[in-house]
Amino acid sequence: MNILPVVVIPHRDGPEVWSERIDAAAEVAEEGHGGTWMLRIPGSVVEWARTEKSSQLASLESVGWIAGGWSDPRLGSLPPGLVTLSVERERQAYLDSGIEPTGLWMGDDWDPEIPRVADSLGIDLLFVDSARFATPPQGPVAVDRHGIVVIVVPIADTAFPGLTARVVGPSEVAALLPRSPNSITDIVPGGGRAKLTSPDIERSHDLEVLHRKMLRIANRLPERLRPELVDPVLSAIGAGNLDGGNGLREAHTSLLEVRRKLDHDLLRGDGWSRIRRRDWDADGLEEIVAETPDFSTVIDADAGSIVCLDYKPEGWSVFAMANEDEAEPDSALLRTFEGKTPARTTDWEISEVHERRGVASATLHTDDESVSLEITFDRGRVEMVYTFDDLATHRVGPEFRLALDPTTPEIRVDGSDWISLSETMSRSGHRFRMRDGTRTLLLSSARPMDLFIRPTNDGVVAWANWLTSGTGTYPLTIDLR
Repeated sequence: MNILPVVVIPHRDGPEVWSERIDAAAEVAEEGHGGTWMLRIPGSVVEWARTEKSSQLASLESVGWIAGGWSDPRLGSLPPGLVTLSVERERQAYLDSGIEPTGLWMGDDWDPEIPRVADSLGIDLLFVDSARFATPPQGPVAVDRHGIVVIVVPIADTAFPGLTARVVGPSEVAALLPRSPNSITDIVPGGGRAKLTSPDIERSHDLEVLHRKMLRIANRLPERLRPELVDPVLSAIGAGNLDGGNGLREAHTSLLEVRRKLDHDLLRGDGWSRIRRRDWDADGLEEIVAETPDFSTVIDADAGSIVCLDYKPEGWSVFAMANEDEAEPDSALLRTFEGKTPARTTDWEISEVHERRGVASATLHTDDESVSLEITFDRGRVEMVYTFDDLATHRVGPEFRLALDPTTPEIRVDGSDWISLSETMSRSGHRFRMRDGTRTLLLSSARPMDLFIRPTNDGVVAWANWLTSGTGTYPLTIDLR
């Protein structure tokens, strides 16, 4: 029952823990024990250590190193192109420190495409948690994907008949070395082929939106990235990490920076627009996906929601994602209030989409055709025009989840004084300007409207509404300039 000790120093632990564990690992390496042990330290930490712990890092060059992505992302959750980008950037940090990785760390993650990606990186030794094996592993196994074969070493706390990798602290390494292989080259798979399964990941809504954005970015990245694109992509991966453990706002901002630079590289100028019907979230239904020089947005007609509204000039994801405990996480195309029962209008149908120089627009209608909406994205402005035909008389209008700094939001109505948005309130008027410490937006309508506002942990929810007479046209503009 052989054991390969692996010391893991995660990105998320921060510099204080990094320092302590690198010091301890270097002491073990300097003691010169026989046997083989390995390190999984992400590239972000290695780059830090090259400045802060250079002598200790030099002591660890003789230890086996395992790649795994720049800031410990879940590789199985990333598109293959972003896996390659993250590992290649990490490998450069390793090489700059005199280190050559000999394996790829998956942890409790898996994706069937990983062998192909690993092969393209010149890696044929993978480390995967034993929970991902369809049947209990008996040691290292061969995994075949499209004719590409990699060796997978199971990670486990309990011993199996063959070799397993075990995550340990530096102080535990010496005791396990007598049971370790003499060399990495001694790791060979047993007979037959093994099947691995992907984890059943249930992402929160905000993480799922971030994941979909990453997929779209990955599909647009050129084969060779110029340096200005690499860092913001890695920053987005690190900030989101697709597990909710880091800053999602920072991740959205970083992706917007990449998108702006790609727009500049591929499209040039401000006279282009694209709007398409596309199954953006792989649910079998078409969404409206629009891109202009200023905006990137997705409208889910079936759910009656605006999934995201990104304003590129300021790197601002204008619409926030709700906390997990809220039933309706997106901004609503239309919310009604009849009696004491609020309801979101769903099951919209897409009538048509249009694009012209710098402008994208779409027209939708409800299934009974009592409401139609024309929405236009035009150079810093979102114009929404509602037409009601024989609609029951009640309060109706769109509801927006605005990503304002929850500590500093303020509002001014029709040029009045600024007041704090620290509590639920209702105001009436034509022009509602809201701001936080860095950003501002204006909601306006030619018809007087009410604005019901409540603060949240990620900004404010604003319901712009009119008491309709059942017919008529009601315009609303969101101005971000």
